[in-house]
Amino acid sequence: MNICIIPWDYPDTLRPTYAFVKELVEQWGLMGGHSLTVVSPFSITKTKRWLRPAEISTSYPINIIRPRIATLSNLRLFGRSVSREIVHWAVYNELCKLKQKPDVIYCHFWEQAITAYRYARENNIPIVVACGESEIPKEWALDPYRSMCNSVAHVVCVSIKNKREAISMGLTKEEKCSVHPNGIDGSIFRVSDQKELRKRMGANESDFVTAFTGWFVNRKGANRVSAAIDSLNDPEIKSIFVGGKGEFGPTCQGIIFNGMLNHSEIPNYLNCADVFVLPTLKEGCCNAIVEAMACGLPIISSDKDFNEGLLDETNSILVDPESVDDIANAIKRIKNDTKLRCRLREGALAKAAQLTIRQRAMNIISELERVVNNN
Repeated sequence: MNICIIPWDYPDTLRPTYAFVKELVEQWGLMGGHSLTVVSPFSITKTKRWLRPAEISTSYPINIIRPRIATLSNLRLFGRSVSREIVHWAVYNELCKLKQKPDVIYCHFWEQAITAYRYARENNIPIVVACGESEIPKEWALDPYRSMCNSVAHVVCVSIKNKREAISMGLTKEEKCSVHPNGIDGSIFRVSDQKELRKRMGANESDFVTAFTGWFVNRKGANRVSAAIDSLNDPEIKSIFVGGKGEFGPTCQGIIFNGMLNHSEIPNYLNCADVFVLPTLKEGCCNAIVEAMACGLPIISSDKDFNEGLLDETNSILVDPESVDDIANAIKRIKNDTKLRCRLREGALAKAAQLTIRQRAMNIISELERVVNNN
């Protein structure tokens, strides 16, 4: 198949954004037999760069097209986002330049379906949407987007919650949906020697290390993890915060790492930890949680419906994500109860073993083939 992928963003050698999209595309490349084109605009105003960074090398050809654009923050004209219109025009222009028309366009999130809709309609190309938003914007349910929603051939949902939400908003129908949770590359995210890694990090064997990965925004909750650790006032508790961007970063005692990492480096930091803590308020299906489980970490996360089917009593302690006391009590409980920690570790590894990026890629390719054959 000739597949065109339109993601919200796509990583390069300087920016580790949306690495999970790249992993999916790379798996499709490894399968062979597919022509892959990624169209992802490069904002010179957002990145403050004129020259595009080098692409991440792969052993198979992926055509990555990055039209250079200038986005204009939240500027609106006649009620429409100027930046959004710029993105739509840039992607449409590049699609029109393609020498070979795609068999299918795979849009990572509903916003990108809007971006692809004009070209797809003009060329009778089916659209498949990856529905993975933490919360689907209510505007997609409005009448101006109705024809686009009706034309989408299939919706790949990352969770039961995403599927339920998309159907309830009238964006799609049950028969058009399939649920395929996010997966990880088990060759990268796996259990490694904690003792050796802790030596490199400057942590002691006796330390109890918590790990967090995600943007430092209120939704993810690094600030609440930080406050929970400070409330425990336990010098044995050390912490790792991978993120580094946002206004709600950690300030607690005992931080041994705080900053951004390339995606391939994250497993080493996770394997230094004893527990993964992410009191997130909204998700689609959280890649960071699956990655942490693959490294054998018990999970402390939110008791919200987006974790349904991913976390339960076998691999996690679920808490009110806005309660610092709940987060602190869960950290203390796992620190003090070795048997519980081992049980949750085993449950995390068992669950992660079911969620591989290769299997997910194969499942989605099957959906794309079915859509193309029925078009």
